[in-house]
Amino acid sequence: MPGNLAALCQRCHMIHDAAEHRWQRWWNVFRLRAIRDLYEDPRVTRERSAH
Repeated sequence: MPGNLAALCQRCHMIHDAAEHRWQRWWNVFRLRAIRDLYEDPRVTRERSAH
């Protein structure tokens, strides 16, 4: 087994990778919002933000 890999239980894995998981969640939301901004009708966006 390479030295940079560790056998961790699921809890330890989640704690170890928490910063990466937070970044990935942020990136996915950011990317999906950007794509929506490019392709969605502005009237639909305005109606959504009005509620």
